[in-house]
Amino acid sequence: MVHCTMVSDTDALFSEASDELQEDVYEHLETAEEALPDVEAVWELDGGNVIGVLNQLQSTLKVDEAEESFQEARKWYLMGEKADAFDDGQQTDLEERIEEVEDTLDAMGEVRDGVDELIPELPELKSALEDVSTTDEVDDGDVESDEAVEDDDGVADDEGDEDVENETDDGDESSGAAESWGSDDEDGTDDQGSLA
Repeated sequence: MVHCTMVSDTDALFSEASDELQEDVYEHLETAEEALPDVEAVWELDGGNVIGVLNQLQSTLKVDEAEESFQEARKWYLMGEKADAFDDGQQTDLEERIEEVEDTLDAMGEVRDGVDELIPELPELKSALEDVSTTDEVDDGDVESDEAVEDDDGVADDEGDEDVENETDDGDESSGAAESWGSDDEDGTDDQGSLA
């Protein structure tokens, strides 16, 4: 009679412990799911620039509460599983939910690691691009200066050629006038000789 009472008490205690295990698993699992960020918090960000967006994303992906609650849920689930505290339906449901949360946390961890690496690298990339842009501007300025000098030299050469042509034309005109004057003198001489 005493033995039967002890068995009955053991079964009652085990049933109570199983119920508590189930409550702990579901409670911690629900806390982990609720602590995960909303889709909008990850997808729709307004940080002004890339660094601002990444900083905001980095803060959003820090889900310490979700990770701690998930670990508690998983711990109590494993204990309940070994104690055969769940029926088939509960075990299947918990396995699926635990797997979903675990995959989500793993994905968030990978993205968070990538963001942590990008944040310090982007300012260096920005500086490198600015240096390249500055170099291009300096090179363009040198090319424009060279072209301006070439244009000035070309104008000077053209003006020099025009001056030479003008001087040549003036010389030809002077020579022609001299020849004309000489012809007139000769004609005058001949006329005076005739008169004499």
